[in-house]
Amino acid sequence: MKKFIKELIPYFAKLLLLFLLISVNAFSQNKPGYRIFSENSGNSILSNPDLKKSVNKGIILNIDRSELQNLSENRPLEMVLTIPFEMTPESSKGTVNLSLKRFDILSPNAKIVTRTVNGNEEIRLNDLLVSYSGTIEGIENSFVSISFSNDKVIGIISTENDVYN
Repeated sequence: MKKFIKELIPYFAKLLLLFLLISVNAFSQNKPGYRIFSENSGNSILSNPDLKKSVNKGIILNIDRSELQNLSENRPLEMVLTIPFEMTPESSKGTVNLSLKRFDILSPNAKIVTRTVNGNEEIRLNDLLVSYSGTIEGIENSFVSISFSNDKVIGIISTENDVYN
């Protein structure tokens, strides 16, 4: 019986290794995708003369609040965010995918305390904000840093030639 078990161990080890490789590969390629933004076709705000002085290649975006709340609650470790984008004024408008990884601004044991009429109350930043950094898929030397809360989005996208806020 012992000899039989010893003969089976290499087969079980190979099966276990194969299962682990398949699981890791499937997990690593399974980034959730989000479409929080859509282009606001009524770009009348961009015709403002004061704004035209400081904004070049602007696109006004609408935010899907339910998708934003979904992202804030799920807080995936990695994701793909699709956004409307125009690389140059001459190019047609389309979309780009941002490949993003979550990062924590504070260490896990950090505490933020606010003083209220009821005394000190601890605020958990992770409940308020989720932050990501990454790149634009297919564009070398690009950088993305973006943070989401339940009702706001703040970020920057940088390529070799341009910076977008």
